[in-house]
Amino acid sequence: RVVVAALMILLMAGLLPLDRTVSIPAVLEAQDRASLFAPAPSKIRTVLIQEGVKVDAGQPLFVLESPDLDRRLETIQERIAGLEVRLQREASYQEDRDDHQVVWETLRGEENELEGVKALREQLVIRSPFSGIVTDLNSSLYPGRWLNTKEALAHVTGQTGEVIHAFATEEQHARLVLGNEGWFYPDDWMRPARRGWIRDLRQVDEAQVVVPYVASIYSGSIPVRQDGQGVLHAEHSVYRVELNVEDDLLRWDQVIRGVIRVEGRGESVLGRLWTRALSILIREGGL
Repeated sequence: RVVVAALMILLMAGLLPLDRTVSIPAVLEAQDRASLFAPAPSKIRTVLIQEGVKVDAGQPLFVLESPDLDRRLETIQERIAGLEVRLQREASYQEDRDDHQVVWETLRGEENELEGVKALREQLVIRSPFSGIVTDLNSSLYPGRWLNTKEALAHVTGQTGEVIHAFATEEQHARLVLGNEGWFYPDDWMRPARRGWIRDLRQVDEAQVVVPYVASIYSGSIPVRQDGQGVLHAEHSVYRVELNVEDDLLRWDQVIRGVIRVEGRGESVLGRLWTRALSILIREGGL
């Protein structure tokens, strides 16, 4: 009887829900946040802003120049001029009359390419996509320095509120509920916790980790691997969770890494084991 009673107690304990708190790696940032890059290999002509300044939508922030684009523009304009001459002299040259359709189509193609190069040159004046504050200004920028298209020049942080992006495992995701309250605790313990509530639970796992701050190669807690193109892939399924930040009185105007603690559905030991086993079966079976 004692053994049976003990087994019953263990079974009941295994069925009882554990702690309802779910802890998930996360970042807090502005809802509107843009990273600024050079549109093409180019060099800096002028830096028009400083760290922390307020900017308006459309305001020029950087002026770049590209000798390569200048050469391409000149070459295309020369080809267009030559084609236009051929069209103008059709009345005098039978060969040009015979090639009219080919010359005309070639001219249209050159003009389209010219418009594309001009549009790219206009992008060398990098403007603010919206009103906000300049953050994370690259400190190594100076006139004459060459840039590639992968180096961030600065970020513009909007003033429309903040959002928390968290990345839950499959087991954690199953325990979360829309509308539940959560607290964001920054890694920097000098910063206060921020309260929010779950506004979105993505139902498809993230094939790529687009928030590098949570990736293991950048000291985050999500194990990732990086492919040859620099794209980050999670080693296990992760699901994006978004929380609105309730307190608008405090703003940090930068990306803050931390963890959210959310009240989720209770889960027993046996329930957790069953969920994990089922997840493995589905993954290994390719279902």
